[in-house]
Order: sequence, then structure tokens, then C-alpha cells
Amino acid sequence: MDKGPDQRVVLRNKFSHTFSLLFLCTYQSQWTSFFGDLFTLIRTSSSDPSSSSSINLNTHIAILFFRTVLEISGEISDQLLKSARAYHPERHLRDGRVRDCVRERDARGLNEAVVGIVTESLSYLGTLKGSSGNQNDVELFEEVVDWGIKAFASYIRE
Repeated sequence: MDKGPDQRVVLRNKFSHTFSLLFLCTYQSQWTSFFGDLFTLIRTSSSDPSSSSSINLNTHIAILFFRTVLEISGEISDQLLKSARAYHPERHLRDGRVRDCVRERDARGLNEAVVGIVTESLSYLGTLKGSSGNQNDVELFEEVVDWGIKAFASYIRE
């Protein structure tokens, strides 16, 4: 019997959406170090003792980061999503200012982080698969790569 969506996935989706809304409200003036703070958390050692990962990458925070980037991108750039809402000049101005701030402050670091995490995860995946590594780690790093590619595609559209 199908019990519906996995509750962990629903919680991740809700949290990343809420986190992206927090970003939109605070990035311009209150939390200007948003991406830098996330990059620091991503590079913090994983607190999962069952993980045999030997790389310095918190995969759970990396996935949260990618999902949040997707949500932010959708909120400020996705024309289909924006056209489904009632037009509000304030939101339109905010979205433009946030896009400009991200371009000025963090675009380069954001690109480097996304590509770096995906590249590092792919490399580690090759090592795991070559040594018949822990299947849970393989699946987790595959998920990191998958979300990283989706996040990159969300803001590199043209």
C-alpha cells in the first residue's frame, strides 16, 4: 500500500522553501553573508558517524544548499512561477534587487561552490564505486551530484 510521499522529502522541501523565503527577506541588508555561511557549513565535517566519507563535505548541508538555490532561483527568476501569481510591483522590485545583489556579491563564489561540490562528489563517487564502497554513501553522493546539477541548471538558463 502506498503511504504517499516520504515525510523526509516533504520536510526537506518545506524547509528549503522556508529557508529561501528567509533569504529573500534578509539577504540584501541583514544576512549579506548568507552564501558564505552556507559554504562554511558545507565544509564542516559530517556529523553522521555511520558515514565512511573521507572528504570534508557535509552532504546533508550540500543538498540543503542546492535545494535552497533551486527555490531562490524559482522565486526570483522562474517566469512560469511568477506569471502564475498576481503581479505586485514591490515583489518585482525586490526580485530585481536580489538578483543584482547576488550577481555583485556572490555569483562567482556560488558558481565555484556548486561546480566544486559536484566535481568533488563525482570524484569521490568514482572512488566509492571502484572500491565497492558503502551503498548508503554511494546513494548519498549520487543525490548530491543530482541536486547540484539541478541547482546549476536553475540559474544558468540562457
